[in-house]
Amino acid sequence: MNECPAPQPNRRAFIASAGIGLIALRCLPAIAANAKAASPRDLAIRSSPGLFSHTHDLLISGADLRNPPPLGVRIVSTMALFHTHDFLLTSAQLTAIQRGGSVTTTASSHTFVIALARGLSAR
Repeated sequence: MNECPAPQPNRRAFIASAGIGLIALRCLPAIAANAKAASPRDLAIRSSPGLFSHTHDLLISGADLRNPPPLGVRIVSTMALFHTHDFLLTSAQLTAIQRGGSVTTTASSHTFVIALARGLSAR
């Protein structure tokens, strides 16, 4: 009888598959953050490049811009290089953004300038 030989482990194929898996796993936070942008009225902001040329994104709800909560809102940036940044935007800051002003804040080596694009309104 002819028997089929048992499959031999292929180290090169395993390493290539593991590398692709790690890259996909690294992309999940960015994919999840972008999935939250359900409303075209939400405001997405990208930070300046930080140490090692990485950036973070902030997503501010259009509803929070149109009707700023009295206590403000807590926003967490997307993950990059295994960390995030937390921000508290006050009601006054949200109102300033809504009225065409800007808010500049820093986190570690990043600068975030939060403003609506010219000609756009939060309403």
